[in-house]
Amino acid sequence: MLNLRVVITAVFLVILTCGCRPAASADNFQNIQKKLFELRSYKCTADIVIFTNKNKTGYKINQYYTHPGKYRVEVIYPDFLKGVVMVSNDKNVWVSNPSLTVKSTYYFDNFLNSTGNNTFLTEFFSNYVKSEKSQMAIKNKKYKLSTYISNGNTYMDTEVLTIKPDGCPESLEIFDHQANLKILLSYKEFVMNPKLDNKLFE
Repeated sequence: MLNLRVVITAVFLVILTCGCRPAASADNFQNIQKKLFELRSYKCTADIVIFTNKNKTGYKINQYYTHPGKYRVEVIYPDFLKGVVMVSNDKNVWVSNPSLTVKSTYYFDNFLNSTGNNTFLTEFFSNYVKSEKSQMAIKNKKYKLSTYISNGNTYMDTEVLTIKPDGCPESLEIFDHQANLKILLSYKEFVMNPKLDNKLFE
């Protein structure tokens, strides 16, 4: 994965030169750029909705990130998945399920070359820099960044990140190749640069 600070810097250089930023948003834009540039870790609670052709399924998770490229996801809801934990070290991922009679840990090689990592905020920034079709719009003082997923497929083709006026992400939407919403991730209680115990990522 690209260095997060380098990625975010490149993202906002693109935005600065796109010619579509209203003058009234200049001060707030600089504040948001500064906050994201200094992002070295984050934690949040998030609601995820996955849409299929016939129905939708909701999940609630805790998500943690620390530089360089370490992630942890804890499932809170639904109850039958509560306690499932996924830990990634930027190359591989481990998933444990304490509800099983025999405690099991599953290991997946080369996780970040798959599409399974696209709900991570840092992966959005990486995709944004890589794609030549990335765009930015401002609506109601919120920044909407859209891009194509570099390792996407027909099910996960494009994504849109909405950033609130305080610089924190509000939502991440992932669409299929026909522009149908497939995944909606709504961030709650987003905390920038918390001090996270390294044991969370072991």
